[in-house]
Amino acid sequence: VYGGAHRVSRQLVDVELGEWVDLPFDGKVVEGKVEITDTDGEETFEQGSDYQLRHTTEDGTPRIRALENGDLTDGQTIRIDADVKPRGEYTQPDIENEEDARTVVEDIPGLASQQMCDQVALYLVEETGQSIVEASVTVPHDAVEWSVIDAIDPDALPGDGPYQVREVQSDSSQTEIQLGQGQTAAEAVNEIRDRTSRTEERV
Repeated sequence: VYGGAHRVSRQLVDVELGEWVDLPFDGKVVEGKVEITDTDGEETFEQGSDYQLRHTTEDGTPRIRALENGDLTDGQTIRIDADVKPRGEYTQPDIENEEDARTVVEDIPGLASQQMCDQVALYLVEETGQSIVEASVTVPHDAVEWSVIDAIDPDALPGDGPYQVREVQSDSSQTEIQLGQGQTAAEAVNEIRDRTSRTEERV
């Protein structure tokens, strides 16, 4: 979960030529909202010619690499001013097979800190954990009349249910029904967005 962007100023980092170095942010650096200068703020360095930037990484730490042919020197201390989106995460602890795990990345601008992002990530996993279990049922049109209830064998579905219909697609030969348990991640995220936006309006 990424929160709303806020300005982080005067962060100092020692760069290394040709090597990726962690930036002191736990979140996502907003593209186009980064200024890198010398420590006095007098000389500005350019992305693409002086350095490369990874705005975020899998572990949530943005990184910078000083380029060999740029104006930065090995070991030079630079100053970074950037708009940063705080980042929080939570992983469901009881997943037996990592291949069954699903990663959901969402921006919720009303979240102002990493702590808030962590709390919302935990909430979303707890609220939608059951909806990770989904099923797809294909019903062939081999009869003039057929019933979805009669066509679905509840004992063959994974998990304990109950299931809700997420999506129905049909053509001349068959109907495919997507089922899921509980609240979807999108529904839970929209609920959080609505709550935070209402809070911002009251403030």
